[in-house]
Amino acid sequence: MAVDFKSLTMRAAQLGREKRWEAVLEMIRDLRTQGVLPDEIFLSASITACARASRWQKALALQALAPHSGAAGNAAMAACQRSRQWQAVLGIFESMEQQGAERNIISFTTAVKSAPWTAAMAIAKSAKHLTKDVFFYSGLVGACASDGQWQAALTVLQDMQENAVQPDPVLLGALMRCCETGGWRAALAILDSSGKCCDVQSFNGALAAVASGAQWQRCAALLYSMGLQEAFERLAPDAASCSICITCLARCGHWERALEVLRAMPELQVQRNEVSFNAGISACQTPAAALEILQEMDATSVQRSKVSFNAALAACGSSWEEALSLLEQMKCGSLEPDAVTFSSLLSACEAHPPKALEVLRRFLAEGGVPHGLQVGSVLKGLDQKEALALLSELRRLWASGNSGDGCGENGGSVEGPDFSAWQEVRPRGSGDRLQKPVDVIYADETLVAIGKTPEVSTEQALQSLANQLKATLFSVSRLDLPTSGVLPAVIGGEKTVQARWYLAQFAGAMVDKEYLCLCHGLLEPSGSICLPLRTEATSASSSRAVVDEALGQSAHTSWRTLARLRSSTGEELSLLEAKPKTGRLHQIRAHLAAKNHPIVGDALYGSGGEADIRPFALLPSV
Repeated sequence: MAVDFKSLTMRAAQLGREKRWEAVLEMIRDLRTQGVLPDEIFLSASITACARASRWQKALALQALAPHSGAAGNAAMAACQRSRQWQAVLGIFESMEQQGAERNIISFTTAVKSAPWTAAMAIAKSAKHLTKDVFFYSGLVGACASDGQWQAALTVLQDMQENAVQPDPVLLGALMRCCETGGWRAALAILDSSGKCCDVQSFNGALAAVASGAQWQRCAALLYSMGLQEAFERLAPDAASCSICITCLARCGHWERALEVLRAMPELQVQRNEVSFNAGISACQTPAAALEILQEMDATSVQRSKVSFNAALAACGSSWEEALSLLEQMKCGSLEPDAVTFSSLLSACEAHPPKALEVLRRFLAEGGVPHGLQVGSVLKGLDQKEALALLSELRRLWASGNSGDGCGENGGSVEGPDFSAWQEVRPRGSGDRLQKPVDVIYADETLVAIGKTPEVSTEQALQSLANQLKATLFSVSRLDLPTSGVLPAVIGGEKTVQARWYLAQFAGAMVDKEYLCLCHGLLEPSGSICLPLRTEATSASSSRAVVDEALGQSAHTSWRTLARLRSSTGEELSLLEAKPKTGRLHQIRAHLAAKNHPIVGDALYGSGGEADIRPFALLPSV
């Protein structure tokens, strides 16, 4: 019996576009009932129809009808890739070789696009007999980008150059994404050599890579070069370009320059949108600057969202009157405050205890369940009796089983933040590299404390402890990498009563912390340092504290001199017992360095030196 497979293939393609995969399978069943096997083209169209409906298992079953067909194999691989089933893609790829099916450049391209980067690189090496095109290399670079392997991606670019394959904007964009993990210099080099192939998106990727390395000068220079240099004469910055640059400048402490970029956007013929305005507000370090941008958004008919107001609230610092005024403006604009809103409000009212308590009561009235950091802003302004009474009240609320997703007015929700990504540590499998046992010096049902050694990060120490105890831990405090001492952690997740209870006490300065440190020079028998500190980014993953009278947060450190010593080179040193009253980043180190008494061996805030003696903490009392 003659079968018109051409008509059947067209019918299968149409059914696929309509996502009627069941009807396609029925067509195949009818053929098989008649003793007819589908031909290669019709089968491929049927597999594609299943792929359109995300029925990758059905696609696999159809491919099994013609295991020797390269076209069917390619269609099945594409179906599994569409559903992000990379193991299935590689399974088909390997079975095609075993069954003798032809694997062409399409097969290899689909495989490298789906595989983890190590497997993708291995597949690429086995494709030496094929003529590779830009689509193949784009898939390979994409695999490297998914895991941030920018060095591996550069080897792909080198192979392209050797095979005279010109990169396109999509590939360059993937390369730039790779470079965001630390290869900002490589991003600049790629941009320099491939500028004529770039579009705005790939150029924005280069900006993001440069920004991730906290290279604000280069970020701004790149922005202003767009459209000026011959290599980029057909490009013009867009709102994303400017937003990236604004954020980079702000993160590096150059907020006024960030606002210059925002103001320059009309001159660059770039329309300012909500994202760019919000980036500008987030950059602001004074309430006046943030309020000015909010007013400008209103004047230019750009929607002011909850994100806009929350960013402005964060810029209020300790200006509680401006913060409360912004809250009322939100209400007038029918924007319901969330947990981020109240966090900024509480922080702004920290120096005015009655207002801070009033804001907390309002948060509770709107159905919110405050977390420890929010409560800490209120506790700082209360005496011990009042603080304990408030903690007891909140403990009953936390123990009631409320997860923190309360309902606000008009049916809105006041959701608490998610700390699990950065403060919750879960045990890993036996193959985890952080399996070195740690010294447990205190433990009960809710709290555990370990002795952290120098050059082991807080995150590594807690991961080792979580593996050791086979329990989830919640970090309520941390020690700097070079610091040794007692490191406490809560046993349980972020929404347990004990996690909220202890975090509130640490955030509310109700925990006494003592550190022993050896510093350069001779200090008085006792004293204190009250210098505001501002955090400044030094890279995508590291920061330092700088003294900033205008924009810094209040920071207070007291000390007592325990001994005066002399080094082997004759330098005078002081052994101190330091007590931070606040918990700013690198507070003791930055404060002592600001008084020209840096800690011995501290390369970040001092001159390093011959000795590698680091501060270490005594047991904090909780």
